[in-house]
Amino acid sequence: MLRLVRQSFSNSDFSLETAANKLCISKRKLQRVFQELESSFTEHLNEERLQAVDKVLRERSELAISQVAYQCGFSDISHFNHLYRRRFGLSPTERRNGANT
Repeated sequence: MLRLVRQSFSNSDFSLETAANKLCISKRKLQRVFQELESSFTEHLNEERLQAVDKVLRERSELAISQVAYQCGFSDISHFNHLYRRRFGLSPTERRNGANT
């Protein structure tokens, strides 16, 4: 289950329903498994995506931040920026510019 999320996070269409179908279990069963891990499917998926973006930004990629976010599965840049700041305590631009590296 965790491997599936790790392998599929960059697909912006990847969802709880998609994961449940691939694993041949119900969405509710998948949610319960994540609850046992003290997380949720969405939280775990977002964390995989955020970690991927953060890695690219730390490498000072020349790609636009929005392009990096899209490539890592985010489809809404405003939502991405909010999640990134909440998770890392700084903006994606600040990270790219070397803050807290």
